[in-house]
Amino acid sequence: MTDIVICDGSIVIGAAEMIEFKELNKNQKGWCGRIRITKSKIGEIFEKSVVSSKSQKLPFNISVDGKILKNVWIESVNVVYVVGDHIIIDVMHWIAESLK
Repeated sequence: MTDIVICDGSIVIGAAEMIEFKELNKNQKGWCGRIRITKSKIGEIFEKSVVSSKSQKLPFNISVDGKILKNVWIESVNVVYVVGDHIIIDVMHWIAESLK
C-alpha cells in the first residue's frame, strides 16, 4: 500500500488514497483521489478553512513512498464536504514545482 501524506512542513495535515502524476517541463502535474484533510491544521495554507485553488495562500508538500512533491498548488477540486474536523475531497488536481 502506498503512503500518500499531505504536509505543511513537518506537520501532517492530511492523506490521500490515490495519486497519479507526470513530469511537465520542470514541474510535476497530477491528481489525488479520496483525500482527507484535518480542518484544524490548514489555517495558514488556506483562507477560512476552505480548500480550493482560490483560497490557497501557501503551497504544501505531498509525500509519496519517500519522495516529496514540493510546493504543490491546487488547480481544481471537486466534490468537497466537511465531516467533523475533516474536509473530504473526491478529486484534487494540482501542480508541484519539483519532485525530490
